[in-house]
Amino acid sequence: MNLAGTKAVAAIAAVAVGGAVLGGAVVYIATRGEPPAQPPQPRTEQTATPEATATPSLPATSSASEEPTAAPSETTETTASSTSRPSDVVDQPTLVVDWSRSGGRIRLTLDYVQVLFGEDANREAARRGLEVPVPNDYLIVNDNPRLRVFPVRPGIMVHVLYNDDGTMSYEGRDISLDAWYARLTGSLADQYSSSYFLVTVRDGEITKIAQQYTP
Repeated sequence: MNLAGTKAVAAIAAVAVGGAVLGGAVVYIATRGEPPAQPPQPRTEQTATPEATATPSLPATSSASEEPTAAPSETTETTASSTSRPSDVVDQPTLVVDWSRSGGRIRLTLDYVQVLFGEDANREAARRGLEVPVPNDYLIVNDNPRLRVFPVRPGIMVHVLYNDDGTMSYEGRDISLDAWYARLTGSLADQYSSSYFLVTVRDGEITKIAQQYTP
């Protein structure tokens, strides 16, 4: 066979191979929406692995808390004997929204808040579309609707800003827990529960209650 004949045969073979490849491609494109069925695979018995249980996170108690307050989504009561306690807090700004006595123990319902002053208060007010500068140079932020119920440790003193005649004392005074509770349930309840308090909670009990002055 001469050289020209050899080239002709090679060209014909190349065209044939190219046509087969193109035909295969056309078939694949037309059917790739339904990939060819795979032959059944032999079943392999597997042993189920128990799922890991995620460790529940503790409730947030940052000073940027947690709340004007929406209707509470939950009220959690925590006692000293509870197996699941929130983290201890020290001088947490708090609104005291309810109180009760049961079995000789006083319990308070607390609403944690954040109190901002000066430029921090102005920046936050501007971000929320509130008046700037803020009135009286402070802003109480209350975004978290959660309420917490704690018993109060018996025998502690409570720092208050009001006198028995209803007048306010800027330096304040300390009275017994029972005396404070009596005023909360009397005619001066508004004064003795108003403003916000710094509250400390340790081991599921309230160990400090201090009323704070706000203009």
